[in-house]
Amino acid sequence: MLEIEMQKLTAAIERLTATLEGQGALALDAQKTAKVQKKTFAVVAVEDAPQATLEAEAAPEVITSKPKHSAGELQAKCLEIVKADRSKKQAIVGLIAKHTDGKGKLVKDVPASNLDALAADLEALA
Repeated sequence: MLEIEMQKLTAAIERLTATLEGQGALALDAQKTAKVQKKTFAVVAVEDAPQATLEAEAAPEVITSKPKHSAGELQAKCLEIVKADRSKKQAIVGLIAKHTDGKGKLVKDVPASNLDALAADLEALA
Protein backbone atom coordinates (compact mmCIF):
# COMPACT_ATOMS: atom_id res chain seq x y z
CA MET A 1 0.00 0.00 0.00
CA LEU A 2 2.78 2.44 0.89
CA GLU A 3 4.76 1.35 -2.14
CA ILE A 4 1.84 2.20 -4.42
CA GLU A 5 1.48 5.62 -2.83
CA MET A 6 5.20 6.26 -3.24
CA GLN A 7 5.00 5.28 -6.90
CA LYS A 8 2.05 7.64 -7.42
CA LEU A 9 3.93 10.50 -5.76
CA THR A 10 7.07 9.80 -7.78
CA ALA A 11 5.06 9.81 -11.01
CA ALA A 12 3.39 13.09 -10.02
CA ILE A 13 6.77 14.70 -9.26
CA GLU A 14 8.16 13.52 -12.59
CA ARG A 15 5.13 14.97 -14.45
CA LEU A 16 5.51 18.25 -12.60
CA THR A 17 9.22 18.41 -13.37
CA ALA A 18 8.58 17.69 -17.05
CA THR A 19 5.92 20.40 -17.18
CA LEU A 20 8.20 22.94 -15.52
CA GLU A 21 11.09 22.06 -17.81
CA GLY A 22 8.80 22.37 -20.83
CA GLN A 23 7.77 25.85 -19.75
CA GLY A 24 11.36 26.87 -19.12
CA ALA A 25 10.58 27.61 -15.48
CA LEU A 26 12.97 24.97 -14.26
CA ALA A 27 16.46 25.27 -15.67
CA LEU A 28 18.46 22.30 -14.53
CA ASP A 29 21.84 21.96 -16.14
CA ALA A 30 22.96 18.55 -17.34
CA GLN A 31 25.62 18.14 -14.66
CA LYS A 32 23.19 18.60 -11.79
CA THR A 33 20.66 16.32 -13.42
CA ALA A 34 23.28 13.61 -13.91
CA LYS A 35 24.17 13.71 -10.21
CA VAL A 36 20.63 13.08 -9.11
CA GLN A 37 20.13 9.43 -8.48
CA LYS A 38 16.90 7.63 -7.97
CA LYS A 39 16.75 6.07 -4.60
CA THR A 40 14.79 2.96 -3.83
CA PHE A 41 13.25 2.37 -0.48
CA ALA A 42 12.71 -0.98 1.13
CA VAL A 43 9.08 -1.30 2.01
CA VAL A 44 8.10 -3.72 4.71
CA ALA A 45 4.65 -5.18 4.42
CA VAL A 46 2.39 -4.27 7.31
CA GLU A 47 1.73 -7.94 7.98
CA ASP A 48 5.48 -8.57 8.47
CA ALA A 49 6.03 -5.73 10.95
CA PRO A 50 5.54 -6.42 14.65
CA GLN A 51 2.47 -4.76 16.14
CA ALA A 52 4.50 -3.02 18.87
CA THR A 53 6.67 -1.35 16.21
CA LEU A 54 3.63 -0.10 14.34
CA GLU A 55 2.15 1.38 17.49
CA ALA A 56 5.45 3.02 18.48
CA GLU A 57 5.93 4.57 15.04
CA ALA A 58 2.36 5.81 14.75
CA ALA A 59 2.06 9.56 14.63
CA PRO A 60 0.70 11.09 17.82
CA GLU A 61 -2.95 12.04 17.64
CA VAL A 62 -3.75 15.69 17.56
CA ILE A 63 -6.98 16.25 19.39
CA THR A 64 -8.64 19.51 18.64
CA SER A 65 -11.92 20.23 20.26
CA LYS A 66 -14.39 22.04 18.12
CA PRO A 67 -16.61 24.58 19.78
CA LYS A 68 -20.19 23.47 20.34
CA HIS A 69 -21.46 26.78 19.01
CA SER A 70 -20.65 28.60 15.79
CA ALA A 71 -20.18 32.35 15.44
CA GLY A 72 -23.36 32.48 13.36
CA GLU A 73 -25.39 30.78 16.08
CA LEU A 74 -24.05 33.14 18.71
CA GLN A 75 -24.73 36.17 16.54
CA ALA A 76 -28.34 35.01 16.14
CA LYS A 77 -28.55 34.53 19.93
CA CYS A 78 -27.23 38.07 20.48
CA LEU A 79 -29.82 39.50 18.09
CA GLU A 80 -32.55 37.52 19.83
CA ILE A 81 -31.52 38.86 23.24
CA VAL A 82 -31.30 42.46 21.99
CA LYS A 83 -34.69 42.23 20.26
CA ALA A 84 -36.24 41.02 23.50
CA ASP A 85 -34.56 43.70 25.65
CA ARG A 86 -32.60 46.53 24.01
CA SER A 87 -31.03 47.52 27.32
CA LYS A 88 -28.84 44.38 27.15
CA LYS A 89 -27.00 45.59 24.04
CA GLN A 90 -24.17 47.16 26.01
CA ALA A 91 -23.87 44.06 28.17
CA ILE A 92 -23.47 41.93 25.03
CA VAL A 93 -20.86 44.34 23.65
CA GLY A 94 -19.04 44.02 26.97
CA LEU A 95 -19.14 40.22 26.80
CA ILE A 96 -17.74 40.22 23.27
CA ALA A 97 -14.96 42.59 24.35
CA LYS A 98 -14.23 40.33 27.33
CA HIS A 99 -13.83 37.27 25.10
CA THR A 100 -11.67 39.12 22.54
CA ASP A 101 -9.42 40.74 25.15
CA GLY A 102 -10.97 44.11 24.33
CA LYS A 103 -9.99 43.91 20.66
CA GLY A 104 -13.30 42.95 19.06
CA LYS A 105 -16.76 44.37 18.75
CA LEU A 106 -18.45 41.61 16.73
CA VAL A 107 -19.12 37.93 17.41
CA LYS A 108 -16.97 37.01 14.40
CA ASP A 109 -14.01 38.65 16.19
CA VAL A 110 -14.24 36.10 19.03
CA PRO A 111 -11.64 33.32 18.68
CA ALA A 112 -13.07 29.84 18.17
CA SER A 113 -11.59 28.76 21.50
CA ASN A 114 -13.77 31.33 23.31
CA LEU A 115 -17.08 30.67 21.55
CA ASP A 116 -18.35 28.19 24.13
CA ALA A 117 -17.52 30.53 27.00
CA LEU A 118 -19.33 33.37 25.21
CA ALA A 119 -22.33 31.08 24.68
CA ALA A 120 -22.43 30.34 28.40
CA ASP A 121 -22.27 34.04 29.25
CA LEU A 122 -25.06 34.81 26.78
CA GLU A 123 -27.24 32.09 28.32
CA ALA A 124 -26.67 33.65 31.73
CA LEU A 125 -27.55 37.09 30.35
CA ALA A 126 -30.76 35.92 28.69
